[in-house]
This record gives sequence, structure tokens and C-alpha cells, in this order.
Amino acid sequence: MDRILTVENVIKEYGGKYNRTPALNGVSFCVERGEFTGIMGPSGSGKTTLLNVISTIDSVTSGSIILDGQEVTKISVNKLAEFRRKKLGFIFQDFNLLDTLNVHENIALALTIQGEVPGQIDKKVKDIAGALGIHDILHKFPYQISGGQKQRVSAARAIVTNPSLILADEPTGALDSRSAQMLMEIMQKINLELGVTILMVTHDAFSASFCKRILFIKDGLVFTELVRGDDTRRQFFHKILNVISLLGGDVEDVR
Repeated sequence: MDRILTVENVIKEYGGKYNRTPALNGVSFCVERGEFTGIMGPSGSGKTTLLNVISTIDSVTSGSIILDGQEVTKISVNKLAEFRRKKLGFIFQDFNLLDTLNVHENIALALTIQGEVPGQIDKKVKDIAGALGIHDILHKFPYQISGGQKQRVSAARAIVTNPSLILADEPTGALDSRSAQMLMEIMQKINLELGVTILMVTHDAFSASFCKRILFIKDGLVFTELVRGDDTRRQFFHKILNVISLLGGDVEDVR
């Protein structure tokens, strides 16, 4: 298979010379192109730190991160913004939409920043809006749409530039159960039908059950992993709950 992400022996420490606090203790794993991978673990396990170093928001203390053939840890500071624009898409818990722009403009902004040909922007926005079921709200502003719709707009904005990897940080955290299920069904759809590679941090076993594989992080290390394989989503959900119990149950396990 085509490997899109390789994380090898990544260590991240915070603090001064004589007071070092480890957040990641030598994390190693790979993600193949087209995978939908979840990251779970108790609070303080290093999940968010891991996402931050992969996204170049934070730097590693040591180790290697290779994304789409490029060594992330060696990118110069003045090229990081360009790298994020071209290689990464982000879906945040709090949507991060601009209130002064309508839905079409929020999605189009990512393409404009990337320098897309103006004639192609409208087509790409409408295509992705149709795929995510938000074509009829393109003219509306964020304050006029629901939380679930905002998160789908956020997903559209992340996908429209065709990034190598989508990073999702607790994407259902601010949604009610119905909206959360709708979003996860959409994320599963874009993974299966559009081949989008997704790496998602979540506390929610229900959301995680939509993934193809789950990495469980504990004390800054990969504790274990689960592969869905031929399991139904319900079967996979119960396997996730079993691992959660071993980790101490510090995640949301009911829906």
C-alpha cells in the first residue's frame, strides 16, 4: 500500500533543562493512503500533542515524521505555512468559521489562499458542497445554520483543497448525538468514496467506531491498536469499549 504518514520514535518534552515533562515517549506508527484512523486515550495521554506535532503546530524534541514523502521535522519555519496549506486539512471542534463570510465564501477562502484559478473555485465549492449535503445553505452565514451544518462546512473547507491528510481534533465534541452521527457518516463517506485520508483524535467510542483502525495512546506511547476488518460498526464499538476499560475508562463510552 501507499504510505502517507510515518511517525517514528517521536519524543516530545516540555519544560527546562532540569525539569523536563514528557508528553510523547517514543511514538511510532504508520498511516496508509485512504485510511480512516482514530487516536484515543485518557486525558493527558499525549493525543493532542501528537496531532500538534504532526500538523507542525508544535515541534518534536526528537524523532521523525514523514508526511507524503516529506520530513516534517526539517521544514524551515518560513515554509511551514505553505506546507500546511498544501498538505493538510483541519476539522476543529469549534468549527473556526468566519462570521462575516457566508458558507460559500468560507469554503472558497481556502482555495483563494492556495491561489486556485478563480474560474475553478465556484465549481469546486459547489462540488464538495453537493457531496456533503450543504449545497442549499451556501448563501447563508454561520449564525444562520446549525452546529451540525457548521461542522459539515468545516469539513468541506478542509477537503476542498485536496490535502494529503485531514486532521480532525474532537470533531463531534460540540455536537448533539444526532449531529455527531451525521458528521461521522459524512466523514466515513468521504473516506470511502473520495479516498480522503483522515487521522482523528476523539474521546468518543461511538465516533471512533466509524474508523477503520484505532490507535490507543497511554502515557505518551502507543498502548495497542484495533483494526475493524470485517466487523460491523456495532461489533467494533464493543471492542473499543473493551480496550477503553483496560485504559481506565477515561473516554466517553456511551451515546
